Amino acid sequence: MRYIYRCRLLMQAAFVLQEKRGNRGVEMSGQRIKKIDTSEKDFDVYTQVKDAVCMIDIEKNELIYMNEEAKNISRKFLAEGNYVGKKCYEVLHGQKVVCSFCQNKLLSQEGFLLEEVYQPFLKRYLQLKSILVCTNNKKVRFQVLSVINSETIKLEEKRIYEKLEEMRRTDMLTGVFNRSYYEEVAESIANDLPETLGVTVININEMKRINDQYGSVFGDAILKEVGKSLLEVFEGHCFRIDGDEFVLLSINQTKAEFEQALKTFKEKIKVIKNVSTAVGSSWKNTGLDMQKQFVTANKKMKEVKDTYHTHLHSIDRKYFKTAKKLLQEIHKRMFTVYLQPKINLSDEKLNGAEALVRKLNGKGNLVPPIDFIPELEQNGLISFVDFFVLETVCEYIHNWQKQGKKFIKVSVNMSRTTLRKKNVVQKAVAICSKYQIGPQLIEIEITESIGGLEKKLITRLMDDFHTAGFSIALDDFGSGFSNIAALAENDFDVVKFDKSLIDTIFENDKSRTVIQQAINLCNAVNKNIETVGEGVETEQQLQILKEYGCDIGQGYLFSRPIPEEKFLKDFLTGENGEKCD
Repeated sequence: MRYIYRCRLLMQAAFVLQEKRGNRGVEMSGQRIKKIDTSEKDFDVYTQVKDAVCMIDIEKNELIYMNEEAKNISRKFLAEGNYVGKKCYEVLHGQKVVCSFCQNKLLSQEGFLLEEVYQPFLKRYLQLKSILVCTNNKKVRFQVLSVINSETIKLEEKRIYEKLEEMRRTDMLTGVFNRSYYEEVAESIANDLPETLGVTVININEMKRINDQYGSVFGDAILKEVGKSLLEVFEGHCFRIDGDEFVLLSINQTKAEFEQALKTFKEKIKVIKNVSTAVGSSWKNTGLDMQKQFVTANKKMKEVKDTYHTHLHSIDRKYFKTAKKLLQEIHKRMFTVYLQPKINLSDEKLNGAEALVRKLNGKGNLVPPIDFIPELEQNGLISFVDFFVLETVCEYIHNWQKQGKKFIKVSVNMSRTTLRKKNVVQKAVAICSKYQIGPQLIEIEITESIGGLEKKLITRLMDDFHTAGFSIALDDFGSGFSNIAALAENDFDVVKFDKSLIDTIFENDKSRTVIQQAINLCNAVNKNIETVGEGVETEQQLQILKEYGCDIGQGYLFSRPIPEEKFLKDFLTGENGEKCD
């Protein structure tokens, strides 16, 4: 009897654990129930309990025990006489063959199960709680049965119906209602007019270009943001009636309330980057006609859209003019790529380099990056420079290989704008192939600004870059808050600590604590991750980074960013032997 009691306790623990884990199969403390020895006389204990209990030989599908409660549940199928040795599917479910829902095989793997099965001939549901035990060298399904009452079934059916109805009416991407439900509501309003009616038509500008240029993942993210804004402002009747078009129905709102809601929505849209909408509306309190108001609102929306396109053509002309000028400057070699060495802190030998773009003015003097990078980012032209840097680096490495120089990894920066470009990974691979360079020699540096990218897009990009052979570095770690989340959610190969963390580590105890814990955090997230201290300018900073276990240093203490010719001479020619081993 003590073994049966133990079995019941194990079942209770298992089912509690299962419910907490969402009714999924779970390992029990990393092991199965090895063996519970019982005999037939032990089964008599169940004549005294209210639970319906049976035990089944799962290899033969034969019953070896049923208590009175289980017999009562199965009375319709259980003929008078001995149940032992009879097939479980005959006695319990009235079947002539093994039940289609039989989970004995899964039970052997998981150790316990919680199931609900429907018996159509009795119009009832059974809940089955099962645990795998071993008795008399048999694998036994120890099972507790209970009939789910009709009220519970009705509630569940109601819940399922409501969920299906919600799915039928809802656009699954944006969360607003879909076109089908819009047509139902429009018909209902036409048959029972409210006191006032406002109709608004919203279209997202340039949705096709966005999908073509940045991919459908980014396009879907924009649709979700617009849907979210609509629900926050209008709550009720928001519908997505086409790929990039939404309709809002404002019922029994005053004109002031209607206009205020539209104003709030437009303000919300303004703060969403890369999103522009054309909005048209119609509000009436007399002579209401749903269809005519929609036509009026749609016409106004198209007028706004035409104005936007006229403005856009002006912007496009400016964009292409600026892009043409930039490409001419690149062709005239007004842009160049400097290299700043990265040094192993364990032996102070060369580890790799970071590529940094520099621009020359008409007199051949360097233009500070702050004077041209922000403008290129704002104009959406930074991608031309990013790919120019990558191609220049590949050309450098190709020439080094021909000269028999040491192979080192060079990191290049990629902006958020570039990462959003369609086929960015394929283009990077093509550039490497052009110069016969393995992607393993290129490290892609991305900054905390990726926090502005949709999470699915970041994950896909990381996977694609890694699959192609590139390594990924998280740059400027510590310069903002979002990159801690980025570190937790993505598989980075390198983390570069921002110069702002390094600047005061010698003078400031708090700064030292922060950098020490940041290094520990990175190692805890991924023991193979490399940590880089940027902006190392003093011996004191260097010694602290070494003490805390930072892997690599980069900064003026070792070298400023320098032209490729000087980098080749100082770090790759062998003249400074300890740096090029």
